[in-house]
Amino acid sequence: MAEEYDIRSTTVFADATRPMMKMNTRYGYLSGYEKFFKERVRFRLYFIILGLLGIYLLFTSPLLAAAVLAGSMYFYQLFAHRGFVIGSQRRILQAM
Repeated sequence: MAEEYDIRSTTVFADATRPMMKMNTRYGYLSGYEKFFKERVRFRLYFIILGLLGIYLLFTSPLLAAAVLAGSMYFYQLFAHRGFVIGSQRRILQAM
């Protein structure tokens, strides 16, 4: 009886487009994450405004309130994701 081999895909996907160990200055490192800082502040503002608007609409127009609160939760998830990206503990070589 012939043996059957278990063949699987060996493709590895990486989410980081730049190398993990990269020589960089402190300013260069922070400026690389500047976009995430700005997006995090903007998404937090959207989350708070839509949350307050959703609570107000809950008493005046409940159907519209459901859509607004869903949008608020969407921006909360984006806000939390940007915080995760900024706060990740990657090891980076810093040039002095």
